[in-house]
Amino acid sequence: MVISCCVVLLEDYKLTPNGLLFGISAVLLLGAVYALHDEQVDDAGLNRSSENQLSMLPIMILPLISAVACYILLESKHEATLAWKHVPMLSLNLGATALALALTPLMLEKTKNSTSHSVVFFALSGLTALLSQQLGLPVYLSYIQILAFLVSVCCCPFEGFKNPDSGRSSEEDWLELPQAIDNMKDARPSIDGLEHHAPGAQRRWYLARAVPLTVTILAWLHFLTNNFIPPLPYHDAHKLRLDTSYNSTSALDIVMSIYREPPSHITDTFALLTSLPPIGPKSPRLILYTKDPAANLTLLQQQTNATKVLQLPNVGREGHTYLHHIISSWDDLAAQTFFLQASIHNPREFAARVNDYYTPQTGMLSLGFSGQSCECNNCGDRFGWQDRSGIVEQTWKEVFNQTCGEQRVLLSYKGQFVASAARVRANEKAMYEKLRDALEEPNSWAHGQEYLQGRPDSLNAPYFGYTLERLWSVIMQCSEERIAALCPTLLSGERRGGSKEDCQCLDP
Repeated sequence: MVISCCVVLLEDYKLTPNGLLFGISAVLLLGAVYALHDEQVDDAGLNRSSENQLSMLPIMILPLISAVACYILLESKHEATLAWKHVPMLSLNLGATALALALTPLMLEKTKNSTSHSVVFFALSGLTALLSQQLGLPVYLSYIQILAFLVSVCCCPFEGFKNPDSGRSSEEDWLELPQAIDNMKDARPSIDGLEHHAPGAQRRWYLARAVPLTVTILAWLHFLTNNFIPPLPYHDAHKLRLDTSYNSTSALDIVMSIYREPPSHITDTFALLTSLPPIGPKSPRLILYTKDPAANLTLLQQQTNATKVLQLPNVGREGHTYLHHIISSWDDLAAQTFFLQASIHNPREFAARVNDYYTPQTGMLSLGFSGQSCECNNCGDRFGWQDRSGIVEQTWKEVFNQTCGEQRVLLSYKGQFVASAARVRANEKAMYEKLRDALEEPNSWAHGQEYLQGRPDSLNAPYFGYTLERLWSVIMQCSEERIAALCPTLLSGERRGGSKEDCQCLDP
C-alpha cells in the first residue's frame, strides 16, 4: 500500500515544494498521533471497539489546525474574498476532507470489515473525483496513478494486521470470504420468507445494494472518460490574430533586463540557454538593458559578449524594459524573443521547461510557474494581488476586440517568457506605448490613488508592474484555461500522456 501511494505521488504532475513539505509532514504527524493514541489505548487495557468515538476527535481536528497555522504563517497577505460562486467547491473540499479523515480510522482498523471499508472508500473516492472534475479545475490522472490507487484499495485487506478479537490475520479472514458468501445464500430464504409477509422486501433488499453499486460504477466511468479525454477545448472564443507578413532578420533574441547584478549572472544564464539543444543552433543575439545609472556600457558589453547594451531609466521594473524593447525594435524583432531578468527564477526548473517545451512554433510560453487563472472581470490570486480597476478586462478587450464577461484568464508569473514576433506584432504598437507611458509617467493613472487605493507604489517599483507581469499571457493571446489544467508544475516537469502544447500556445 505504501508503494502504491509513492507511485501515485511520483506520477503527480502538480507537485509543489509547499505541497510536498506540508503534505508529507501532515501524514507523518497524523501517523504519530495514531501511534500515540494506540499506545495509550493499549496501556489502559481497552479494546478499540469499546472506545468512545469522541476520543478520535483530536486526530480529526489536528490536520485542520495545522492547515490553518500554515495559512496564517505563509499566506498572511492573502486578500481573496469569499463569494457564493465559491461555495460549491469549498463545500466539496470540506466534505472530501471530512470523509477522508473519518475513513482513515476505518481503513486502519484491524477488523474483518476492512473489505467493506475498502469498498466504501472506493465509492466515495469515485464520487469525489467526479464532483471535483465537474465543479472545479480538472486535474488529470495517469493510468499508472489510477492503477496504483486501485491496487492500494484492493490490497487493504491483505495488510496482514492481526485481528484483536480473533488473533488471526486479516489475510486469514479474507480467505473465509467463500464461506461468508455461502452464509449469505443461507440467509436468503429468510428474505424470501419476508416477501410472503411484506411484499417487495426482496426487491428492496436488492435495490439497497444495486443502486449504490451502479452509482459508483457510473461515477468512475464518467470520471475516467473525462480524465483520458480532457474536455477542455482549445480557446475558440476568438480568432487568433498573427502578423504573418513580418519578416524577421534574427531567428532568436535573448532580451535581459538588468540592474546591478554581477556580469556572471548574465553570462551564466546565456550559457545555460545556448547549451540547450533547441536553443544553441539558433545562435541567438544577447540584448541587455541596464537600469543602473552608473553602469559602464562598454565594459558590460565586453564582460558579457552581448550584441547590444542599452541604458534605460530605473522605472517600471522588468515590464517597462520589455515594453521598451518591443516599441524600439518594432521593425527589428526576432522571430522569437526570450524576455528575461539577469537573475532568472528557478534556474534548474527553468532550463528543463525550455528544453521540454520550447519549439520553433512556440508563440507564447511562460517560463514561470503555471496553473493560476481568474475570472476576467474579477481577477485576483492567492498572493494578494487584486485587479480592482478592471485592467485585465480592458486589456482583454483591446487584445481580442471583444468583452470577456466571466471568461477565465490565465495569469503569467516571474517576468520570464518567450513570445513570437507574430504574436507581439498582432497588437497595435500604440497599446504597448500606452502601457509603457503608464509605468514611466509620474502623473499617469497607474500611479494615481484611484488605481492604487492605498497600495504601495513608486516609479521604480510600481504596483502596476505586478499587474503587467500577470498580463503577458493575455497580451500574447495565450490565455487558455487548458494550460492551467494540463501544464505541469516546474517541480514535476512533465505530464505522462501530455504534449508540448500543455504549457504554451503554438503558432500555425
